[in-house]
Amino acid sequence: DLDTRSHAASSHGTERMGIPQADSFVPINPLVLAEDFTKSSVFSAHYADILEFESDLAQITELIILFCESVGSFTELGSFATVDEIAKRLLVVIRDFYVEANSFITLGPITSLRNKHDHSVYVIEDEVVGIKDNSHEGMDLKAFRDTLNIPLKLRFEKDREPTTFNAERPGHIIKLAVGLIQEYGALKFDEISETLKLFSVDVTDERLRAFLLCAKTVGWITSRVKGFDEFYVALDGDDAATFTLTENAPNKNRRRRRSMIREHWERNEPSRFRAITARPDGE
Repeated sequence: DLDTRSHAASSHGTERMGIPQADSFVPINPLVLAEDFTKSSVFSAHYADILEFESDLAQITELIILFCESVGSFTELGSFATVDEIAKRLLVVIRDFYVEANSFITLGPITSLRNKHDHSVYVIEDEVVGIKDNSHEGMDLKAFRDTLNIPLKLRFEKDREPTTFNAERPGHIIKLAVGLIQEYGALKFDEISETLKLFSVDVTDERLRAFLLCAKTVGWITSRVKGFDEFYVALDGDDAATFTLTENAPNKNRRRRRSMIREHWERNEPSRFRAITARPDGE
């Protein structure tokens, strides 16, 4: 089973956010700024365009937040609304100024999202958050934050049920690959590729490298080079996949099983063990 309930949120925003509840904040998952990765040479080596990247990334995120406030964001909105894997996870935040204009944006992608997906479009009133004309100088950031807590709370309250593995879905392949890395602690690229074949996953090396980039983007894994070898290493976090073992499996206790694997690496492959135990700030 693949658990999609508690992983990173992708967003066109920054920082870590919280949802007020009584006198405290309920933390939500870290936000990932997709543009931080699309500008890098690593991205262009694996993806021809941002839409394919966003589509893959969408399948392993809880929510994609799009603030519509520029020509570029309106273009993204038109593209994202046509891709189901993105659209069903999309939260569009848009000013009433644009919605009331009855433009193509309103009559096209905005209407389409509203008809297909509940709580997918949230309209912010300029007067409430202090926007005058097209100037943000007098914007009330506290009012803006409080306003955003409403749609965020609604979207994150909905539980996601674990789903059965589907080898045709990129998001499932990404989670399986991450689950295997979490199980073994650190794996080389060829080891990941060969192990995926045992699960009847047929994916090219190029696509698998792209999938691993997505996993890096949301902070599930990193890569570390030790000697001649590059290892993909699991970072702290919830399990991406749950494996059901056979009745005669030698060790069904997940924690004990993983501990034994790491003890094996320490004895027999110290460089791999060092990749697993390296401090994140030492990368």
